[in-house]
Amino acid sequence: METTKTKKAKLDTSLKKYFNSQLNNTIADHGYPNSLICVFYLDNNQFNNGDKISKLPDKKSFFPSYDANQKTESKKPTADDDLNFSYLNFREKQCLTVDYNLNGKNNLNVFIVFRVLEAPGGIIIGIFENDNSTHVLTTSDRFFDITHSGNQRQLRIGYGSGHEFITSFPPKASPVTLNFSVLSVHYNSVEVNDSLVDCNGKYVANFTGEPNTGGEDPFSIGSISSSPSSYNTQKQMAYFALYHGRFSRKDI
Repeated sequence: METTKTKKAKLDTSLKKYFNSQLNNTIADHGYPNSLICVFYLDNNQFNNGDKISKLPDKKSFFPSYDANQKTESKKPTADDDLNFSYLNFREKQCLTVDYNLNGKNNLNVFIVFRVLEAPGGIIIGIFENDNSTHVLTTSDRFFDITHSGNQRQLRIGYGSGHEFITSFPPKASPVTLNFSVLSVHYNSVEVNDSLVDCNGKYVANFTGEPNTGGEDPFSIGSISSSPSSYNTQKQMAYFALYHGRFSRKDI
């Protein structure tokens, strides 16, 4: 008779196989063949636990490919595995950059599975950026991060020349906790209040996007700048995908 541990191991293997072989191209396979720009996650045994990552290949099944890279040794994130699934571990100034220009493009959709961890003195926990500001505390253009206001964590969405602070979330849909969350940010039409933030499949907020022409190229994952400050603290990411195109509420 199979033990509970054996059954769990089989289930984990089955879920990993599904995630690795099917999930990354699901949206493309259901009517969006030209909308997927890039997708990143760790395959089983792709890296050893603790390996520093200088190149994370784009996992989509068609070209062109946009790999995530990091040349500076101290900025390379590491691979981690908690036996259930693998993820990237980012500390302090670590980040990956993707050589894809987001400037001048609207209808961008970012999906990310991540969690944030505390770090002493941490103010900003950078997640994603297309930013051109000179200081992280006055950042502009498109980005999102988690900031601290006293003891309260806030999700901050950069939309152009300003940013939106979000402090209220639906039940079981808060990306500022220690749990892994599925956060999606949708930069839809500019100058219309229909850009969206969702978490764990639930609507969180909407905001007004702006034209983006001066942001940093390439964009960064794990930071709000390709040269991040030490404020970025620690976060872990299991999945990142970027789409270009107009998504309806049903699609999301």
